[in-house]
Amino acid sequence: MSEIYRVFNQHKDALRRVIRRHSGPGQDPDELLQESFMRAFAAELKRRVENPRAFLFQVARNTALAELRRFKNGPIDETADFSESVLLAEGASDDTA
Repeated sequence: MSEIYRVFNQHKDALRRVIRRHSGPGQDPDELLQESFMRAFAAELKRRVENPRAFLFQVARNTALAELRRFKNGPIDETADFSESVLLAEGASDDTA
């Protein structure tokens, strides 16, 4: 059995609390928990993890913070700066060309 898997099952609730502490509103802790496990498990397949518990907690924290950064720097509604009349006027001028 994978050591990461064993430690993950043993500390799942504590990992979820770490994720909640470092994530933003509207983020699904269970989804981030699953993502954290997948990242840690993939790393374990490539190399031996010396301290699986510490590694899992670090991966969970980093995953939550990365998602928080992505949430804060999310997509911007580019059309919000334009009024509807400006967009209609531009469309009308394109039709006449």
